[in-house]
Amino acid sequence: MGVKVGQNAPDFELYGKEAGADAHDVDRYSGRGVTVWGVTGHYPQLIAAWDRENDFGVPILADYDHEVSRAYVGLYEDVLPLNVRLTTKRGVMGISRDGTVRYVWIAETTSEAPSDEVVGSAIRSAGG
Repeated sequence: MGVKVGQNAPDFELYGKEAGADAHDVDRYSGRGVTVWGVTGHYPQLIAAWDRENDFGVPILADYDHEVSRAYVGLYEDVLPLNVRLTTKRGVMGISRDGTVRYVWIAETTSEAPSDEVVGSAIRSAGG
């Protein structure tokens, strides 16, 4: 499933924390009216531990019931290894201030990651 360009982005609320001091490439978009964050299907405690080790540079939000993932990008439900209940598809969205989805990229496989170009395109499409 997932959202399509031109649709209104579904509202959601998730637990998360502010990004660390090192914002990596996201600094390029500060002051341009763009908010960047990541969403994962893991619990907040695991996210906090990962962030201490990796300093992601953007807030990471916990979607442990996978409802936001279902609405936005979908789940890899038919290709999961044994004992893995749900895995969120990797995706990148660009959503404008009026809540309209302007850009969608969703990975075809669990090992595919978005390129810097994909992330930049999503941010620009959102108005940044």
